[in-house]
Amino acid sequence: MGYTLTPNAIARVKPYLDEMVQMEDDIEWENADSQLSYLIRNGIAAAIRFNMPVYAQLKAKYLVRQRGTKTIAEIRNRLPSLMKAVSNLTLTIRDISDELSIVGAMIGNKERVEIYFPDALLDEEQLTALYKWSGDKYSIINHPDGDGVTLTKKDVDNIRWVPNAQTD
Repeated sequence: MGYTLTPNAIARVKPYLDEMVQMEDDIEWENADSQLSYLIRNGIAAAIRFNMPVYAQLKAKYLVRQRGTKTIAEIRNRLPSLMKAVSNLTLTIRDISDELSIVGAMIGNKERVEIYFPDALLDEEQLTALYKWSGDKYSIINHPDGDGVTLTKKDVDNIRWVPNAQTD
């Protein structure tokens, strides 16, 4: 099947392409659209056609595949000894916007080191509930300007979200 090499092909997957440009590791997206890997490859091909080097370089950087309900962008040209285990992948889950859904996703993906929820715009009360659930297991990063929430097992004390007044 050929690609549709139009600027619209790039615009359709721009958030995914932007994330791929910023990341230096494998990326995994949980999604219901089984065509996402095709759409991303289509966007990269269109970027090559329209001479957009920021996105065009992604063809050499990533191998994009679909595995069930997950779209995976794997770094190309990695030495086998440097390959990380699948459990260390950063996972992005879209279409989750409340703290209960985040908790469910975290329980279902507890082997992940970090999960980013770009559509989760949580208020103080929801963040506090999530904070109480996460305890010492995860740090919460509430991204500014409505860019979602990340839960991570990494040490991020300098950017970790903590409630203003902790009440137990």
